[in-house]
Amino acid sequence: MWTRRKLIGTVATGATGFAVMGQRALAQNTAGNDEGKHNVMTKTCCDTCGDCAKACNKAFHHCLTQAAAGKPEHARMAAIAADCAAFCALSAQMLARSSTLMIVSCRACADACHRCALECASFDTDLDMKMCLQECQRCEESCRKMVKAMEGNRTAEPRQPAAERSK
Repeated sequence: MWTRRKLIGTVATGATGFAVMGQRALAQNTAGNDEGKHNVMTKTCCDTCGDCAKACNKAFHHCLTQAAAGKPEHARMAAIAADCAAFCALSAQMLARSSTLMIVSCRACADACHRCALECASFDTDLDMKMCLQECQRCEESCRKMVKAMEGNRTAEPRQPAAERSK
């Protein structure tokens, strides 16, 4: 018959073992394996793009509210935030499915985030805009790192269509 103490000890030991095995697998993937490093970088970039899309969507809603309250300078910012959110969401999707076009989306996402961050900076007293600014800066940096990593990988760059290659 199992006592409560034995049961808890067994479950804790098993959970610890799984955690250690997971850490070892992650360490092996990231230590000597470029593919493992690339997979971690891809996941990080995908998550960062998703976080940025959320922040930009929140900024978009905030700007619409402010524009409706008679602050027209927020109307332009709303459009930029919405566009940036769309680029970030696209990049997150492309990265998640390892699309051959993800280098293109990451370049565009980094550029959109840069532009959005510049615009957000002009609203320096607004908390929602500060959050958008920070997330855009993080996302731009992550996407630029991702593009740099993919540029070294020939399979990451999209191939020319067959019609263009024959010319």
